[in-house]
Formats: sequence, structure tokens, C-alpha cells
Amino acid sequence: MSAVETITRNISPLSLRSGQTKESSESIRYRYEHLLPYFAQDNYPPLTPFEHIDPGSRALAYPNPRAFLDNATKVTDLTPNLGTEVQGLNLAELDSTGRDQLALAVIAPNTRLLSFGS
Repeated sequence: MSAVETITRNISPLSLRSGQTKESSESIRYRYEHLLPYFAQDNYPPLTPFEHIDPGSRALAYPNPRAFLDNATKVTDLTPNLGTEVQGLNLAELDSTGRDQLALAVIAPNTRLLSFGS
């Protein structure tokens, strides 16, 4: 015979208590309220589909995809994964062809295609 006995008892619901009254807890502001997320009520029109052409892929059509580096005073290939340091080239003065070539160099720095003359 087993010696198990089941005892049931009604327990009152638990509630959290603090030393503050309801009025005083509402008047205290959260110390880090300025860090809480903010959700703006802005409404934007629905997105419209468009055709995207990657600038780097346009540079593949050029005979020399690194031609934008011809005017640079110093080009140092750091590592295959880290990239290339370019000195003496003002990126603001690049034409659309040069910007396309730069985009290809940025997205694919360690490809065989970009290592001309190495």
C-alpha cells in the first residue's frame, strides 16, 4: 500500500506589492525613457517595382575594369580579403564609368578579374 496523500487547498491569487501608492508610481518617470524605442506614425506610399542594374556588373563590359586607378599616385594591394589602399584619387571627380569601376572593385576586391598586372 502506498503512503501518498493528496492535499488540496485554495490559495489566494498573488499580487505584487511595493511601498508606493498608485498615485506616486504614476508620477515617477522611467529614468531611461529617452532610450526607449520610438514608433513614428508616418505613412508612406506603397513601394513601386523598379529594375535595378548593378553598377559593378556594368563595369565588367569595359576592357579594363581598373582603369579608374590610372590617375592614382599610389595603389597598394593590402591583402586579398582586406582590399586596396588608393592615394591621389579624388572620388568626387570620377565620371559614371569610373564610379562603375569603383563599385566593382569594392564588391569584388579579391577576384582574378581585378588583379591586372599582378
